[in-house]
Amino acid sequence: MVTNDNSQQSTVNSQQPTHFMGELAALSAAFVWALSSTIWQRVGQQIPAVVLNLLKGAIALFMLLATTLILGKSLPALNPHILAMLLISGALGIGIGDTAFFIVLKYLGASTSSIKCSLLLTSHN
Repeated sequence: MVTNDNSQQSTVNSQQPTHFMGELAALSAAFVWALSSTIWQRVGQQIPAVVLNLLKGAIALFMLLATTLILGKSLPALNPHILAMLLISGALGIGIGDTAFFIVLKYLGASTSSIKCSLLLTSHN
């Protein structure tokens, strides 16, 4: 069987630009997370943690709805039981967890709290 080396070469070349996409995405996520921690820490000096968390949630909801409208997609229909579980999970996980994180940011600062958080997360693995 004879293969066409040119077709194999073009397939290999078309995959090269995406070679570092995972690494680039990971570095971008880390950069945005560090930047957002610094921003939230500065804003948190003037705004209480609960209000800051509600503000963050409102921004996220606005961006989610805007993305949905721009893409022309509709929100999926959810079973009321699943929706209730989602709301409870959000209230506990994001509501309490992020509010506590904003309090920590206010008193420890972005760099110290980020280091402690990353050490805490890696110590359980």
